[in-house]
Formats: sequence, C-alpha cells, structure tokens
Amino acid sequence: MTTTTNRRFPERSLLAVLLCLGLGCTLPAWAQPSGAQGEYFLHRIMAGDTLLQLSERYTLRPDNWQALQQLNRIADPYAVPIGLMLRIPLNMIPRQDAPARIIHVQGQATAGGQAAAADQPLSTGSRIQTGDNSHITLELADGTLISLPSRTDLNLENLQQFQGTRLGDTVLHVDQGSIDATVAPDGQGVGRFEVRTPVAVTGVRGTRFRLHADSHGQRQEVLHGRVHVSAEQESNELAVAAGHGLSVDSTGHAGEVRPLLPAPEPIAATRAQPEGFSFQPVAGAVRYQARQSSDANGHSVVAEWQADAPWFALPAAAPGEWYMQVSAVDAEGLQGATTTVPFTITARYVRSEDGQPIALGSEGFLQSPLY
Repeated sequence: MTTTTNRRFPERSLLAVLLCLGLGCTLPAWAQPSGAQGEYFLHRIMAGDTLLQLSERYTLRPDNWQALQQLNRIADPYAVPIGLMLRIPLNMIPRQDAPARIIHVQGQATAGGQAAAADQPLSTGSRIQTGDNSHITLELADGTLISLPSRTDLNLENLQQFQGTRLGDTVLHVDQGSIDATVAPDGQGVGRFEVRTPVAVTGVRGTRFRLHADSHGQRQEVLHGRVHVSAEQESNELAVAAGHGLSVDSTGHAGEVRPLLPAPEPIAATRAQPEGFSFQPVAGAVRYQARQSSDANGHSVVAEWQADAPWFALPAAAPGEWYMQVSAVDAEGLQGATTTVPFTITARYVRSEDGQPIALGSEGFLQSPLY
C-alpha cells in the first residue's frame, strides 16, 4: 500500500510563509486547526504542511520542529503523513488576551458583577448569570457565538487567542443551565474550545452544539461538526457527531451516543388557531421546546416556552420580522433538531380574559407563517 507524504524543504516553506504573512496574505486552504485534546492542540496534516512551517505558525519558533517530531514519533520530518493528527503542547503556543463582548440581552442578567448590557466587554474570570425569562448572547474574538437561556450560571475561565492567528483558546465552566454555541463560524478552524461541568469536559472541534447542566448531570446535542466528551467516570473520550446527543449522569457515567429526534414539521395556521403555531407530533417526544428570536439562527432570543403538545401561542410582541425555533425533547432530556419558522407581526396585540388575541391596530396582528 502506498502512503502519501509531504516532501518539502523546511527552509523554503518557512521563507514562503514569512513572505506571505509579511504581505498580509491569508493562510492557505490546507491549514487545518482541529481543536484540542487535553493539554495538546491538534492540527490535521494536509498537503504542503511541514514541521518547520507548523512550528513557526503555532509556536512562533521554527526550531521547535524537532520537539514536535519527537513528540509525534515522526520518523522523517521531510515526509509527514497526510491526515496525521499532529499534537502540539498548548504550553508551547504563545497566547494573548482576547476579550468577548455581549451582543444581545433580554430580561434580567448580570455579567462581571454588574447588570449585563449590550457591547459590554468581558474578560477571563467573568461570571454570567441569567434570571427567569432572560437571555444573553456573547461574541468571542474568533467570531464564536454563545447563547445563554434562562437560569444559566457560566464562568469564562479562559478567554485568549493564539498569537498571530484567529484561533481562540476558550475554556468555559457551566455550573447550571445551558449554552447554545456556534464555534468559529468563519471557517478558520478551532484552537481550543472546552466546556466544563461538574461531571464532564466537552472538547469542540468546530461545530454548533447545545449543552445543558443540572443536578441530573450533563447533556449535549450536536447540530453540526462534532464534540469529544471526557466523562468523569469513563476511561475513554466519547465522540459525538452531528445529529447525535449524549447524556452523562450526576455520578459522571456516560450513556450511549444516540440519534437526536427529528425536527417537528409545521402545520399551516388555520382560522381556529391564527395566533399560534402547530407542528406534527414527533415519535419519542415527551415535550417540546420553542424560542422566539429576531434572527434565523436563534441567537437573539426574546421568549422561550416548553409545552407537552406541539402547539405554541405567541405572547404579546412588537411588530416586525420574527422567527420561531421549535424542537422535540426525548425522555433523556435531549433536544432534537430544530425547525425554524419565519413570521411577521404587523400590529401589537394583547389577550382578553378568555385568551383570545385583540389587535391594537387596524392591520391585523399576525401574518401567515412563511412555510
């Protein structure tokens, strides 16, 4: 069997990289930052990679290539196997502070010991807490978005960035509550993005995922990409791919990786239910989760509901373009895939004592959803 390898002169590769960086070029498409595992940053070797070039890029010292060769047991530094997951010690990578900022606040929440506000900067050690019917979304320096729904307690244990790159070094601790994260959405790859709870550590390799922590343990659902979970009582990492979820109980024991429930299918609004949304029941669902947001990705949430049946009435809301995100929840508490329904409110309304909507204007209160 033939093994494909890279054969390049390290000195020439280094000169090319330095010239490109000096001219303000972007890094080539073969750069493959792939997250972290324990105390190591991971980079998947692609065509054109050399140890000298990667040592210069990540550690800022080209002479570290020999240490990387020894650590990764690479026999020939001129022939690095394509596809190899190269390990680079995090303590060899220079880092700098990379503050986050709040981009959305709904309801009562605190951040860094004060009332949360839009555009508020946050640094390492900041603690964020959301109250009932509250929501916050953070943006990290690498473009990562992290949304926190009601009753969440999150500590930003580390907010840094690899020097000379857009790769973040982020460690979060969720004591209670949930996060919904879209990690490194610009496609530059992931440095380290790690979420810790009392029972497990979740390492992210570039993805969108949700994580929930409470007295019963931890649950995570992966919508795109993959995560790796190190549960307290498990000897091996557990890989969770897109469309799957995993529960870890309060003692640190992990269950089986299982498929998420499918997204509920919407039913067109009827005259009998013009003020809400109906969805087809999902087999295996014990309840349904809904959010109303001002963006299609669900990061600017203004209201949340749970219901036993797949029908949701809208609360009073300002006129404008809105989105309803609905998912089914299984018996383990894992939320399934999400259906997003756009809709328009054309006039503010209230409800009468018998629950009927009363429009506060002449245009009507709700246009039909755009299925």
